[in-house]
Amino acid sequence: MPTTRSRCRTHNARAERPERPEVRDPLAALDVLTLAVDQPLRPQVVLMLLDAEHTGGSIVVFDTDVDDLDSSFDDDDAVVRVASLVADAGIGPDPDAAQWPAVVLASVRPGRSPLVDHHDAQRFDEADRILADGAITLLDWFLIGDDQCTSLAEITGAPWRWKGDEPQWADPLP
Repeated sequence: MPTTRSRCRTHNARAERPERPEVRDPLAALDVLTLAVDQPLRPQVVLMLLDAEHTGGSIVVFDTDVDDLDSSFDDDDAVVRVASLVADAGIGPDPDAAQWPAVVLASVRPGRSPLVDHHDAQRFDEADRILADGAITLLDWFLIGDDQCTSLAEITGAPWRWKGDEPQWADPLP
C-alpha cells in the first residue's frame, strides 16, 4: 500500500523529541518541577512520576481550578490527598502496567515562607507511608515559596533514595 505524505512542511519536518531527563538528585528534580509551576505563583501541588532509573515520566499539576474533584489543592494537607490519589491509582510496580515506582512532590505556597514546621514533617511521613503501601517511593517533597524552597527529605533526615551521590546535608530538625 502506498504511503501518503502531507504537503504541509510543518507536518513533514518533525522536531526531534528530547530525551526524558534523568532526575538523579533533588536539584535535578527542582529544575524540572519549577518548569511546571505557574507564574505568578499560586497554590498548587506538583507531582513528578519517575521510572525505576529515575528518568522523568510525567508531571501532573493539581490546583484550585479543578472543578470535578471533591477537594481543592490550596491547603497544606493537599499533598497527602495527592499521595492517596497516586497510591489508589496503582501506578506502582506491576508486571502488566507502566511502571512509575518513584515520585517527587512539590507544594507551592505563595506569600509564605517555605520553612518547615512539625506538621509538615508529619505530612511528609504520612505521604511517604501512603505511597510505600502502594509500592511507590517518595523521593522528596519540596515546599516552594516566593523566593526559595525547602526539601522535606533533607530537613527531616529521611534516607537518601536518589540514584545520584548523596551530598552532605545539614543536621535534620530535632
